[in-house]
Amino acid sequence: MSDEKWPTITGKTTVTLFDQVKAFYWSAPWLWWALAVCFFVVALSSASDGTDGDTAFNAPLIGGLLVLLWTTIIGFSYFRLSREQKQVRYRVTAERIEISDGTGAAVAIPWTGIKRCVETRSALLLRLRPSGLRWLPKRAFADVMGLRGLTAQCLGSKAKLRRSE
Repeated sequence: MSDEKWPTITGKTTVTLFDQVKAFYWSAPWLWWALAVCFFVVALSSASDGTDGDTAFNAPLIGGLLVLLWTTIIGFSYFRLSREQKQVRYRVTAERIEISDGTGAAVAIPWTGIKRCVETRSALLLRLRPSGLRWLPKRAFADVMGLRGLTAQCLGSKAKLRRSE
């Protein structure tokens, strides 16, 4: 691939709490749906059993505690980051994706290290080999169409991109 056809695409943004929530969800969306189904089954089974009203097994209370725990984990993971760590810069080339923050910490991900790319309305979600993911918010890039094109070119059928809007 020639660099003339695909120039370097750069971007920068500030990570938000909503980015953390979405990245946390997309890290294992099947888990959240499975938990929702389990909670629904537990709620139905506890609601239909009216004989023992003095049980410690209260589905709404347990559900509320799980939601509280989930939001606490996400909030903690976000608020422990310094202001500089939330300032993220991206550099995307035909060889790799480079991500760095305001403290100087950086990671370079070669395209060959990406299993799959899924585009959501607001970001590109990169599933990495052997495991892990990276969340690239589209708002960070002025040239989103160029980013999508480069991703499609480098990943081929592994890039699950949305139809152009």
